[in-house]
Amino acid sequence: MMRLHPLVCAHRGRSGVAPENTMAAFEAAIELNADFIELDVHRTADGELVCMHDATVDRTTDGSGAIAEMTLAPIQALDAGSWKHERYAGERVPLLADVLATVAPRMVLHIEIKDRGIAEQVVELIRAADALRRVAVISFHAGDVRAAKDAERALACGLITSTPGDGSPEAIDALLTSALAAGAN
Repeated sequence: MMRLHPLVCAHRGRSGVAPENTMAAFEAAIELNADFIELDVHRTADGELVCMHDATVDRTTDGSGAIAEMTLAPIQALDAGSWKHERYAGERVPLLADVLATVAPRMVLHIEIKDRGIAEQVVELIRAADALRRVAVISFHAGDVRAAKDAERALACGLITSTPGDGSPEAIDALLTSALAAGAN
């Protein structure tokens, strides 16, 4: 009899014990032997992609402001760890390129696109890291999924939804049709 087991997703890294979307959280997920890591990306004012869930740095760093209005240097100068625990003081907001270079060779990543219009740049970084077979791109926006799939047909993509409309069979069919039309796997 084949034994089934659940897949373990380290949401924002192992965010239960380490500050979310940081290298410490990603390393903790690897140590946990999770099946994959979900992380989030935003683009800075100077066009760099950083790992952060929120559109602002307010909740998870010692700074404040919208990521889209900040350049990389001041974002990377922020402490992204002290809010979780003093042992993480000095943890930095990582670049997606650095995560792809150091984490993707050891762990499957699901990269959630948070900003509209960055899918092609995400795909370029995935290609540059030679990580196509270790990464899936996911989004709540069908247009982002379509853009990622159009940029790289071999890339695994997923459409995220919180609810399939009213939950009726028709709503579920419409959602599935939309996901498939966007190129979601």
